[in-house]
Amino acid sequence: MPSDAPEPVFQIPPVPTAHSSFLFLGPTGVGKTELCKALAEFLFDTEEALVRIDMSEFMEKHLVARMIGAPPGYVGYDEGGYLSEAVRRRPYSVILLEEVEKAQSDVFNVLLQVLDDGRLTDGHGRTVDFRNTVVVMTSNLGSQLIQELSGEENYLRMKAAVMEVAGQHFRPEFINGLDEIVVFHPLGKEQIRAITDIQIDYLRRQVPAGRYRPGRCGEWAVNFYLPGPSGGGGLRGKAKVPHSEWLEVLLHKFFGFE
Repeated sequence: MPSDAPEPVFQIPPVPTAHSSFLFLGPTGVGKTELCKALAEFLFDTEEALVRIDMSEFMEKHLVARMIGAPPGYVGYDEGGYLSEAVRRRPYSVILLEEVEKAQSDVFNVLLQVLDDGRLTDGHGRTVDFRNTVVVMTSNLGSQLIQELSGEENYLRMKAAVMEVAGQHFRPEFINGLDEIVVFHPLGKEQIRAITDIQIDYLRRQVPAGRYRPGRCGEWAVNFYLPGPSGGGGLRGKAKVPHSEWLEVLLHKFFGFE
C-alpha cells in the first residue's frame, strides 16, 4: 500500500480525459495492481477499463514489434500490437505495464512517444490516441532498499534512495517524462488486518447466509502473511498466494468451503 508520505503523494487527474503517467515502485504484493483496478473503476466506472500487459514478454529485441504491431510484409502484420490495439479498442482506460524494468531497451522508445506526445503510431501507420488514458508502470526495483528503510519516518529520504536505484536502470528522459513516481511500503499488521476485513466482508455478501464462521480473521491473516526476519511484507510475500487463491483460503478458513 502507498506509504504515509506527506500529502499529496500523487495527484489523480480531476477528469478522465487528462492524460497522465505513473511509475509504481515497491515489493510484490503491496497493492500496486489493486490500486490500478481501483483507478479504473473510479475513473471509468469499471475494472474492465484496466488493460494489463506483462512487460517481461518483451525482453528480446525482436519482440518489440508486438507492442505496436509488425510493419507491412512482416509476420503478424494483421494481428496488431498488444498496446496499440488495446487502446484503439478502449481509448478510455488505465494501462498497466507490469514489471516494466524487464522490457528490452527499445520498448522505451515506444513508451516515450506515449509519455511525451500522448499518441503512438502503430505498425499500420495509424495514430493511436493515449490522451484519455492513465498509464501506470510497475517495478520491483529498489525493493530490498524499501524493506531495509521501511521503518524510516522520512518518506522522501527513502524515496530518494529508491530513485537512485531506478535512475541507474531507466533512461533520464523516461524518468522525466513521468508525471509522478510513487514508492510503496511493505504491508504492516494494520494494513493486512484491514485488507482481510474487506475481503471477509466481500465474501460474506457473496456466499449463502449462515456459512460464516466467526474468528479473529485479521490476526490469523497477520500471522499467515507477515514475513519473518528474511523480509517479504506483501499479500504475495512469504506465502506467495495469488489474490484468487487468497480468497479460496478465506472461504475454507472462515466459511467452511472445501
